Amino acid sequence: WSFCDQSEVCLGEVRERELRMGMLFVAGAIFPDKNPRRARICVHRSHGQAGGFLARRQVEMSLRSTFDDSISISGKVPSSRSHLAEFMISNPEAVITACWSENLIQKLGNGVYRTSLPPLQFLQFKINASVDVRAQYDESIDGIRLVSLSSLVEVPHLGLNEDTFNMKLNGHLSPIEKGQRTHFDGSADLEISLDLPPLLRLMPRAAINAAGAQVINGVLRSMRSNLIRNFTSAYRSWLQAKEQGDTLNSKKPQGRT
Repeated sequence: WSFCDQSEVCLGEVRERELRMGMLFVAGAIFPDKNPRRARICVHRSHGQAGGFLARRQVEMSLRSTFDDSISISGKVPSSRSHLAEFMISNPEAVITACWSENLIQKLGNGVYRTSLPPLQFLQFKINASVDVRAQYDESIDGIRLVSLSSLVEVPHLGLNEDTFNMKLNGHLSPIEKGQRTHFDGSADLEISLDLPPLLRLMPRAAINAAGAQVINGVLRSMRSNLIRNFTSAYRSWLQAKEQGDTLNSKKPQGRT
């Protein structure tokens, strides 16, 4: 988080060579609240004052703000690890449908889903954002990997768009055994970066950081809660159907050889 400003001061009747030699010192003395190493000093003769010079320091910093966090995910499920792995291999999109309500998901094709987030409250503004994600089984982690591809944003009156706002959502989920129990374990990582619009550039840095952290934390906690509950439910339904199918197949009469 940062800002851009211009400050200038008349240095009086000094020789240009002396001023340039002491430029770094001058920057620190005249602008003690800023870092002189990050400044650019422009020196020129001032108008209306013979032999006078004007020192102008321009402080240029990025207006980009980035907020990120991660959260661990763990849930206990019935049956064996091999059954959970089979479910993950055949249903990687179950991670997506578990994290979001059906009315917030749009299937785009090629395994890509557009997922809309509930309105995000950032300070006094509401951000409507969506992110395109893909979930695939990844042999390197023996589980499902979730990757974000792009994001969209709509913020009335703030002027944020795809060039000034970006959201990245990544995660993974793997089947593991803990003692005699089967679990799915993983994590989710969320990063939001945006160019601060003019309305927010004068706000205290602490307030902006706190608001960003609150947004990230709220999204991740909601995702984890939904995922644990809905993914477990989907796996139980799949397992029940599988067991019923196995039972029916075992009762079929064997053909004569």
